[in-house]
Amino acid sequence: MGRSIKSKFPTSAYNKNKDKQNQVSKNQKRENKKELLQKIKEKNAVSDKSSKYEESTGNGSDTKYKDLYRETKKEAKRLEKEILKRDDEINQIKIERASKDKEIAELKKKVYELRVENDGLIENYSLLEKQKKDHEYELTQDVQRLSLELEQANANLKGKEYIEKRYENVKRSNENSLKKMERQRKTIEQKDNECNNLRRRLAQAEEELESLREISRSYENLSPAFLLHSLIESVDISNYKEFSLAHDLDRKLTRIERGIRNLNKANYTAKDIRRELFGNVYNKAGSFIFVDIEGFNYKVSSMPQYDGFTDGTPATAYMVSDNEVVVSYFYKKYSKEFSVESEVSRSVNNTSSKRNPEKEVDRYIIGDFNVLIVSAHDGIKYRDRLRFHGLDADVVDGFEVKSRTLDLMEKADVVIICVGSVAHAFSDYAKQQDDPKYQIVFNANEEKIISRVIYAKNILGL
Repeated sequence: MGRSIKSKFPTSAYNKNKDKQNQVSKNQKRENKKELLQKIKEKNAVSDKSSKYEESTGNGSDTKYKDLYRETKKEAKRLEKEILKRDDEINQIKIERASKDKEIAELKKKVYELRVENDGLIENYSLLEKQKKDHEYELTQDVQRLSLELEQANANLKGKEYIEKRYENVKRSNENSLKKMERQRKTIEQKDNECNNLRRRLAQAEEELESLREISRSYENLSPAFLLHSLIESVDISNYKEFSLAHDLDRKLTRIERGIRNLNKANYTAKDIRRELFGNVYNKAGSFIFVDIEGFNYKVSSMPQYDGFTDGTPATAYMVSDNEVVVSYFYKKYSKEFSVESEVSRSVNNTSSKRNPEKEVDRYIIGDFNVLIVSAHDGIKYRDRLRFHGLDADVVDGFEVKSRTLDLMEKADVVIICVGSVAHAFSDYAKQQDDPKYQIVFNANEEKIISRVIYAKNILGL
């Protein structure tokens, strides 16, 4: 008998490889980002030295530097054209790679269908083999019976003609079966040839795809300093609005530099940083404490000078020991929202179960973005509370079908994962994304959900 088909079209290996490639790309971008920051610092240092040298040499070298500037500008324009050309090539490669991925998926599906059809043909072939043996056995039996009948009716001509006719019918039936089996055999050979051709095409497509990926990766390793310089040179009055994100880069660099200065002031270095925390700063009996978003307290070793400081001012801090932090930045713009979050985080464990939230909670509007709550317990209650504050909230069961839930998580602006009432696959997925849109909440309640949504809103700028 032939083999039975128990599995569907296999896609897990393809998806796993695709996820792995995406993860490698993310890691490379993170490394490139680090290199960019380092090279910018080096470039600034070199620029300072160059400025001092120019002042010392006087006006005698002005002509030389002007010529060098003009040559550098020409070279920058040439490199800008080359970058645009390479950008077009990269886009074309990405289009071809997407087309190849689609063609490979179709080829794999075709191979799978041919295998199913081939297994069916093998099963039919085995059945025909069995029928052939049965027919041969029946023919042998018929011949034996006919021999006996011939011996018994040797004197009876009519009986002899009847036996001969019956023998011819059996023989003709056997010949028809043999012809049918031969046709089936040729069909199987033809399908085998088609499968082999598809395998060869698939192998060629995979080789072409890998070659295209190598070309694509070679364009991803360009120097960050070179790219940044080219971008600066490409800004003009016609496209300056498209470069507005450059302000965010400058703000982040300034924020990091200030944080490092505060570390040095407290006799720490960047190597002492365990991780970055988000929370609020309070003045307690003349000394400052930092409370993170989970409600844990830390002693403040150093922090920036901020004249507008009030209790609960939102901030980020570097954790340098188990109970000590260095505050790196104060969020002045969102002090009101973060103060609400802070008070909720500090008092959430003291909330009485007899309170009536609908009567006591102020209906302040948080925003109009989309929030998805992943929870198998009290999810509808959390959803209604978020809608009460003007949000487009929805809920999905924490043990729902994985593919559907992941699709909803990717589409949402903010995702709240309630640990303890969701499958581990969803919380693990959220941790792997390294994206503030995914907020993991332990021992969830309404106040914690509201607090964490406000936090995500301010971090993401929603």
